[in-house]
Amino acid sequence: MKILETNLTAVTVYPDRARVTRTGKIVLESGAQQVTIVALPHTLDESSVRAAGKGNARLTGLGTTRVLDTDAQAGPAKDAQDKLQALLDQDKILADEQEAWTQRLAIVKQIGAQGGENFSRSVARGKLSLDDLTGVLDYLSQSHEAASNIMRDLTVRRRELQKQIDAAKAEADKVRSAAARETIHAHIDLDARAAGEIEIEFSYTIYNASWNALYDARLENNRVEWNYLAQVRQQTGENWTLPYTLTLSTATLATGLDKPELPPWRVDAYRPPQPRMMHARGAGPMAAAPAPMAEMAMAADTMPLQKMVYEEAEVESRAASVIYKIATPRDIPSDGEAHQVTITTLNVDAQIDYFCAPKVDEHAFVRAEFTNPSDYLMLAGQVNLYHDADFVGTRHVETIVPKQNVEFFLGAEERLHVERKETKRVTDKNLLGNTARTNLAYRIRVENPALERARITVLDQVPVSAHPDIRVKLHHTSPEVSPNEQGELEWFGRELKRGESAEFEFEFTMEYPKEMRVVGL
Repeated sequence: MKILETNLTAVTVYPDRARVTRTGKIVLESGAQQVTIVALPHTLDESSVRAAGKGNARLTGLGTTRVLDTDAQAGPAKDAQDKLQALLDQDKILADEQEAWTQRLAIVKQIGAQGGENFSRSVARGKLSLDDLTGVLDYLSQSHEAASNIMRDLTVRRRELQKQIDAAKAEADKVRSAAARETIHAHIDLDARAAGEIEIEFSYTIYNASWNALYDARLENNRVEWNYLAQVRQQTGENWTLPYTLTLSTATLATGLDKPELPPWRVDAYRPPQPRMMHARGAGPMAAAPAPMAEMAMAADTMPLQKMVYEEAEVESRAASVIYKIATPRDIPSDGEAHQVTITTLNVDAQIDYFCAPKVDEHAFVRAEFTNPSDYLMLAGQVNLYHDADFVGTRHVETIVPKQNVEFFLGAEERLHVERKETKRVTDKNLLGNTARTNLAYRIRVENPALERARITVLDQVPVSAHPDIRVKLHHTSPEVSPNEQGELEWFGRELKRGESAEFEFEFTMEYPKEMRVVGL
């Protein structure tokens, strides 16, 4: 068997898998022959393998076989297992030493317990002097203290060693999949027209690999530094080590490549539920009426499962997906951990203003808005937010398309003061007829004692009736604004210089039947 040694040359990572390309060179004799690439990860998709070549030969066939690896602990898994075994051996030595000292301490205690009466008789008969007795007792005491100290030290050492053993066990379990017993060999059939060196490019799809978007956003002096990052994870059984080219793609397995099928849409008259079968004493069950055929048909004609189709490579170049060629790739081991790479960094001007909704929170919040000036499609993900050097939190952002406006908040601005007060609440049930009326008014005051200039938007609301007998009427707003369908009142972009303040007011009435208990106010 001719072994073709290959090196990793390219990896394209998708949200749910990866495409790996390996390249190798080999010298062939003239004629038909087969070369083999050994020890490929057992998790690769065997139907996805492809081969291409350069040189004076023709590819005539390609296949794979699964092979049982006799060295199940090769590579990193063996190193992890050896490390774990060494720690277990150390613990065994300490355990044996601890057992020996335990026995020695038991003997000392036994001598002290059983020898007390004998020591007394020996002293009384003159066989043992007081000095000798004192020496024996000192020896027993010192032996007991020494054994106890050593036992305490051994307990501490084993406790610390157990932490290392637990960590080593976790590491061994994590990398054991990289040394699975089963591997795949790829066999490439070639017909060489003449003896010489050829180059083979071999690629395959493999699962247990993914990437997701991550962002760092930092606001400094009305400019936003927006870092588009990717967290790449893989546990494919092979390490991706430099040098190789790393590409990220947004393409996923497609579900819409088949023609959509509409299920039957049937309507029928309502039929009351059939009574349950009842059993009379000593009698058989009473049969219920059969279910209507239409209802049975609807149950059988629920939405069918659509066929999942594997997306072909050419789709990646269409508008349905975007690829990113990483300028500075990095080693990505098969450990399942997140490894961060940079896609791009944007430095853009931002529009800064402040937003408050004092009915919910009497703070003004910093709001930054900018336009994505790049051609990058940015996937949904978490964004870490920084205001100057301060980390203010994280939030989720949806997919950002080129030229789209992006808005995010950076926490409360304590140098703006916001206060909301209820200035009127009057309920009158003395009206003619069966109608009661409640009149409410609110005032919002915003002060800017410290900032050179602040542009603030204020949001509040009037209630929206959910009952036909409840009528809500907005009497006035100051400054004048109109509510939307949800009853929201929004005063946009009021400019406040340092030392200035502004007030926003609104008043409304609500009429309802006198006997009605109204909830929601």
